[in-house]
Amino acid sequence: MRNEYIKLPIIKEIEVKGYELFKSDWKYEFKKGLNLFVGCNRLGKTTTVYIILYGIVGLPKKNKDFFSDRVLHREQIENVRPTVRLKFDIGSDCIEIERDLLSSQINWLSINSQTYKKDEAKKIEEIYSKKIVSLAGISSLNDYKFLLENLLIREEEGNYLLWKPEDQIRVLRLLFNYGKFDEEFRKLEGEVRKYDTKVRGQQDTQAQFKKSLDAIKKEKCAEIKSMEGLDIQKREKRLKVLIKDKNKLNSSDKNISENIKNIEKNKKKATQIIHSISNEIEELDSEIMGMENIFFKSVYVDPKIQLANHKLKYYQICMFCNQKISSKRVQSIVTQIEDEKKCPVCNSKFIRDSKDILDEKERQELVKDLIRKRKLVIGKKRDLSRKQKELNDLSEKLKELWTKKSRIEEEVEGKFFEIEDINLIISMYKTGKKEELAIFDRDISALQNQINNFQVQIDQDKVEYKKALDALGMKNSEFNQVLEKRSNTLVKTFKNYALGFFNECELVVKKRCPKGSKIKLNVFIPKFDGRERTFDSQVSKSEAIFLEYAFRMSLCELFKQITGNESLLVIETSEGAFDVGNARILAETISRFYNNDSYLLVISNLGRPHFLKALVEKTKEDISYRVLNYLKIGRLSEEQERDREEFDKILKELFNI
Repeated sequence: MRNEYIKLPIIKEIEVKGYELFKSDWKYEFKKGLNLFVGCNRLGKTTTVYIILYGIVGLPKKNKDFFSDRVLHREQIENVRPTVRLKFDIGSDCIEIERDLLSSQINWLSINSQTYKKDEAKKIEEIYSKKIVSLAGISSLNDYKFLLENLLIREEEGNYLLWKPEDQIRVLRLLFNYGKFDEEFRKLEGEVRKYDTKVRGQQDTQAQFKKSLDAIKKEKCAEIKSMEGLDIQKREKRLKVLIKDKNKLNSSDKNISENIKNIEKNKKKATQIIHSISNEIEELDSEIMGMENIFFKSVYVDPKIQLANHKLKYYQICMFCNQKISSKRVQSIVTQIEDEKKCPVCNSKFIRDSKDILDEKERQELVKDLIRKRKLVIGKKRDLSRKQKELNDLSEKLKELWTKKSRIEEEVEGKFFEIEDINLIISMYKTGKKEELAIFDRDISALQNQINNFQVQIDQDKVEYKKALDALGMKNSEFNQVLEKRSNTLVKTFKNYALGFFNECELVVKKRCPKGSKIKLNVFIPKFDGRERTFDSQVSKSEAIFLEYAFRMSLCELFKQITGNESLLVIETSEGAFDVGNARILAETISRFYNNDSYLLVISNLGRPHFLKALVEKTKEDISYRVLNYLKIGRLSEEQERDREEFDKILKELFNI
């Protein structure tokens, strides 16, 4: 069993019927290599991702209205029950399932041609779950749900597996160890957390008893002193001073709290302004980059003409024989070149290389606009610097106030206890009830017994905690040994995918302690330009998205190499975050994955066809039969209907459909 890896689902066919979000029923057969779902916004592309996900694992209770909330005419769902039928393989086993999209209930199930119907088998959900667990070699259907949501299905704005250590390490455990390993690991994690929680809870309760014990001991000492003939008038005078001081301190604390509240409000406002200015700078930089691309494309067009014209215009030297020419003749030729755009030899019109090439006047206007925008960026950066200084000053002020507030609160607490002690002393002295000392002794004894009992239980649970922690550490070491054998291959694969977008980018192993974990785990993070990128905030959006694609493709490829088992990777692309050049690199990278005989579903928007064009160019075969066109099955808005001809033209050019 320990040499058996899990098997992932390979979807072979999907069919959706009666779902109001689509204007017609549709069906798609998946092929090895590239599968393309293309369309426009709000036509159901993302919903299809969830149909695939929930078709396999079912709807969770909290999302029971997920699909009904997305229909256009909800009142129609009472008459038609929309369904999805999925056909998928797990290893050599074939599963077909039909679910009700509004409840995720299984209507019909076939496993290796053995059929189950909900009317014939009331426990069809249980049958499905047990069969999938057995065939896939997983612990529960939740393992599939986790892998689909966190590895195999990458939404357009999905989470980042590279920077979520708790999810990444679980994916690695599920993929590259025996099927039950992750279940055993998480069970040990649960044991560690259980005993840690017990110990902490008992220590907190014990601390309360200790606090009560200290208070009673103080009270007893105070009473004893009062019985020894202390000057009560002096104590009463001291009491008035303490109360006055305590009130002053409380007033100061209130003022400081109000100042803290105002500064935190200003700090929040400053942070928002900084974020807004940063976004404006980023947008201006993007505009400047686009304008510079147009400018330099224009500047460097047809350099022979420009150089010859420059030589003639400013030095009165013939472009052909290097002889001096009269100013009048020079002016005539320059006018013909610059204003009339004609050849001075044959009188023919100059042919511009591209509709994007600007003439001299347009370039001058573009340069003015570039200068204006660069000045605007400089001004924004000054604003950002000033606002950042303001934020830093506020932070320092806030730090000082919190320090002062903490000091005042300590003083107030000290005054409070002293006031309580004096009140007790005065009361005990006046009543003269010495017999109450015996009550103090009784309470002290009872509290001490409670503290001792808790200590015994704490010591026992600490032993169990240590045993569970050691077992978890051994389990983690066992997996680290497995991971170490695979890391070189994974790093090499990842570097190959990252090449092109980065000059050099690799994966490095970092010790991280995920939220809720009591041990440090080995996770992979990217490193490029000599820096380790531990958090996604350390990279740009396009870099983060590209790295995430490369990492997931690398994991799927390594899984296939090690286990011989296939996987279907679903990517809803975010090509909008990439400029044209990087979109081509993205397409090149993705094509290397699916051309390596891997299953891949790319869900993309026709609004940015340069990515799709680059992707299709890398495809080794006819792409038309691999495309699902949402313009045919989706309900188009009025605006989309007006643009239909343009979209159809794009589809024809890209896919010949």
